[in-house]
Amino acid sequence: EAEDAEIGAAFEHIEAARGDVSLTYFESATLAALWLFRQRKVDVQVLEVGLGGRLDAVNILDADVSVITSIGLDHLDWLGPDRASISREKAGIARQNRPCIVAESDPPDALLAALNDRGAETLLINRDWHIDDRQLQTVGGQNAPLPAASGLLPSNIGAAMQALEVSECGDLSEAVLAQMAGVQLLGRLSQRMINGVEYVFDVAHNTESVNALVRHLAETAGFGATRAVFAVMGDKPIHDMISACDGVFDEWNVVDLPQVPRAQSAAELVAAIGQDRIGDTGPFEHVWDALKGRSSIGDRVVIFGSFLLVGDAFSIINSSTEAGERA
Repeated sequence: EAEDAEIGAAFEHIEAARGDVSLTYFESATLAALWLFRQRKVDVQVLEVGLGGRLDAVNILDADVSVITSIGLDHLDWLGPDRASISREKAGIARQNRPCIVAESDPPDALLAALNDRGAETLLINRDWHIDDRQLQTVGGQNAPLPAASGLLPSNIGAAMQALEVSECGDLSEAVLAQMAGVQLLGRLSQRMINGVEYVFDVAHNTESVNALVRHLAETAGFGATRAVFAVMGDKPIHDMISACDGVFDEWNVVDLPQVPRAQSAAELVAAIGQDRIGDTGPFEHVWDALKGRSSIGDRVVIFGSFLLVGDAFSIINSSTEAGERA
C-alpha cells in the first residue's frame, strides 16, 4: 500500500512530465499509479479497465492477459444502445495473439467477431473452460474446486483462476485456492447483524447485478420481513431493476440523493415502484432511524442501487453502532 507522500510524489512526477498535454484527473491518476508500480518493481499488475474499455485510460497498456466478465446494458449513452455495441467497446481491451478470457455465458456474436478481428486468443466459458458444480476445468486441463469467495459470482472467480493459469504468474495450488476463498469485496453482498436484524449492502446498480443480488436473497431467505433501501442514478434501467425484484421485498424505502445531480429523485422512484409498496422516503439517516423502529429479530434490510448510497450507509451505520448500537 502506497503512503500519501509516495502518491503525492507520483502526481508531481506526472504533472512535470505532461508538459502542454491536457490530462483529466483520472488520466493523471492512472499514470501516477503506473509510475508507482514501476518504482515498486511489482511483479504482477492487476488493473480494472473502466467505462466500456476501449477508450479508458487504463487501456494504454498492452495487457498480457485480458478478462471480460459480462456484457450488460449499462452506460448506454456512452457505449451504445445494445449488447452488440457494448461488446465492441469491451473487446477493445484484448490484444493480438494474447489470451482474452470471456466469462459471459451468452456472448453476443459481435463480441466474438470483434475479438477475432483483433486477433485475440479467445478463451470462452462453456467452450474452452468450464464451471460445473463448483468445479473449474481449465484450458490447461486442470480440475480445481471453485472457492466460495463471499459476494463474487462463480464465473468471475473462475475467470480469475483461468487468468492465473494462462498468465503463468502462479498456480492453482491448495494454498492459492484457500486465499481466494477468503476474498471479500466490501459492498458486494456485505452483511452485518445489528440487534438481530441482518443488513445486506450491495452496490448492484444495473439489471444484471440486481438479478445476481435477487438470486442470493432467494437462496438465503429467512423467516422475517425483507425490506429494500434503494437509490439509483437516473441513467440506469430503473424499471427493469425494480421488475427484477418482484416478490422479493415486503417494503421499499427510497433514499433521496439531492447532492448528486445524476440521481433519480425519490418522488420519481416512488412513482415507479408504487406508493402502496413504500415504507419511508428521504435522506438515509431518516430512513435508517425509521427502519430501526419497526424491524424485528429475523428481519433483513437490503441496501442497494448505488455506490453512493452504500458508501453513505456504511459510514452512518458504522458511526451509529460505534456510538452504542449493538452489532
